[in-house]
Amino acid sequence: MPYVTGRTQEDVAYGAGYATAEDRSLLLTLIRGPARAAALDVPGLNPLALALSGRTFVPSAQTEAFLARQVTLLNASGPLGKRFVRIVQAYAAGINGYYSSKGIPSDRYTANDVIAAAALIAARFGANGGQEAQNAMFLDALQDRLGLAQGRSVFDDLRSANDPEAPLSVPGSFPYELPVATQPGSVVLDDGSYARRRPQGVSRCRTRSSSAAAARQRAGRSSSRVPRSASSSPSSSWRSRSPAVGSPRAGRSSRAFRSS
Repeated sequence: MPYVTGRTQEDVAYGAGYATAEDRSLLLTLIRGPARAAALDVPGLNPLALALSGRTFVPSAQTEAFLARQVTLLNASGPLGKRFVRIVQAYAAGINGYYSSKGIPSDRYTANDVIAAAALIAARFGANGGQEAQNAMFLDALQDRLGLAQGRSVFDDLRSANDPEAPLSVPGSFPYELPVATQPGSVVLDDGSYARRRPQGVSRCRTRSSSAAAARQRAGRSSSRVPRSASSSPSSSWRSRSPAVGSPRAGRSSRAFRSS
């Protein structure tokens, strides 16, 4: 794994770009065009699948103008924005520096390429999560069945934040995302008390596979969930407990909350 040092952030960014081109040259080539689709958020198109297919994506002048505008907006946002632009440009210069040093023919990388690649990575790795409510209800179900302490122990064992029993490829321990004892945490929802609700008037096109997955999910839902509200507002209703996840819980609360 490259270890980059420098006197300035721009120096470090240059080294990071150089090391990225050295280690991930093929990936950079594959995602360079399709990453534009991620930046534009083209509906119905998976930019990562397009990149890994090896197919080319030729961006239009309007696409490049859209990406260049992001740089313009950063420059206009003050000293911090200008500093960020310099870092991005230094990163692109590092990629170009590697190709030049190895005599590899390539169109020069620009800030547009870096912004597009960042959009693709964010679209890929930022798509996880969204199961917090289900996780909270799962914790509640475990604690109702096993007790507060043992239920929480089982819940923590199933989480992937830090597993001391996980096999390691290198010696040593690397604590990652450990819970903070002083952090209040999140509200624990009663098991079966929350159901997602799509706003009225909003439809969504589904593929055959996604429709089948949705049908399986509906079939597995518990009948104890709170029925959907008759209100026309796009809201979700649930019963809540005031103590946070990870803190000793008091008795059940009968207050109803509504989130718009």
